[in-house]
Amino acid sequence: MPTNYTKAYEKIAIQAYCKTIPDIDDAKITFPDPPDCLIELKTGDTTWIEVSSIYRSTELAKNLNSRPIGEVHTEFLGPNCQHRGKHVSMIFDAVQKKDGKANYTEFTQKYGPGILILYIDDPVASGDDLHIIIQTTSQKLKNQKTCLNNFHSVFLYVCPTATYPSDTTFIEGLFLISATC
Repeated sequence: MPTNYTKAYEKIAIQAYCKTIPDIDDAKITFPDPPDCLIELKTGDTTWIEVSSIYRSTELAKNLNSRPIGEVHTEFLGPNCQHRGKHVSMIFDAVQKKDGKANYTEFTQKYGPGILILYIDDPVASGDDLHIIIQTTSQKLKNQKTCLNNFHSVFLYVCPTATYPSDTTFIEGLFLISATC
């Protein structure tokens, strides 16, 4: 069950994505859970969003989810290059796991493929390392033999305090990792 911390960042990630939608002020936004968000535009178009948190370790997940919102967490730092491959694998595995869930089929059939936002709050996922993680994950998803079934776009939402690479598709902490083939 998601914690208040997780729910707060789900909404922040959804708000970041909503800033990309023209005429969002006229949209009806609901939070049925699942999915985490339904956006019904005045045009009649509807899209859905699922947000999932990913963590480098169980220890980091427990630390982040057991503290009050806004409290600084214990740093779990080490040489960043050691974590790049782990981040890529975690993101790729999370995409595969979410895309394979049968409970999204109903939304895909009704509204079409949705948007998956993976939220990461990890002190080593920033700057050049973040750039490499995004590029490598994006390439790994492109190299798949099959397309995603339930999502047309996958974004990585990074903790707003992270340092962002300048040459990525970026919207206030939101990075496009993959769009459907």
